[in-house]
Amino acid sequence: ATVLQGAGLKGVEVCANGVSPINILDKVPANKLVLGYLAGAAQYKGYHLMRAAVTKGAFENLRLVVVDHSLKQNQVVREKWGTSEVERIGFVPQEQIAALYARLNVVLVPSIWPESFGLVAREGLKSGSWLVASNRGAAAEDVIEGQNGHVFDPGIPGDFSRVLALLNDNTDRYKAMPVATPIRSTTQQAEELLVMYESLARR
Repeated sequence: ATVLQGAGLKGVEVCANGVSPINILDKVPANKLVLGYLAGAAQYKGYHLMRAAVTKGAFENLRLVVVDHSLKQNQVVREKWGTSEVERIGFVPQEQIAALYARLNVVLVPSIWPESFGLVAREGLKSGSWLVASNRGAAAEDVIEGQNGHVFDPGIPGDFSRVLALLNDNTDRYKAMPVATPIRSTTQQAEELLVMYESLARR
């Protein structure tokens, strides 16, 4: 909206995206704190930033689940980045998303590109996971710092590693449920859109 207004357009209105209903399952117990990165191995999504930070750090209490779209569905590759166990998995169909989120204590959204929304971020919070998101774009909009997640600046060297160290040193805290966050639904979005369209029609 700001970009459009800056270009001289008048009457710009915003109707934020909502999130479709997902099943909320109990978290699967694990010895280590389980972090999830679900965006694929794309540089603009912060994959390389995340991989470098995990590899260079000493995060032996963290386990990482990475959705890698170069792998086939149900394919699993296990490896180590630095001292952290990593499980790379292929495409996850929608009917298995709830089970995937149930495995994750923390969802990572380390984008270096300004996200216009951030579906994974909101689904993660809705599923009862903590959220670690960059301050680029809208992915971190629902973070209440220290209560349901953390925001970092990918432009500051070591800022993402700072948050990973916090997770590594306080695993019990992040295995517990974060503060519940109300997430806007697709129904709310649709109702608001209807009002906007009716207003336009009357004009």
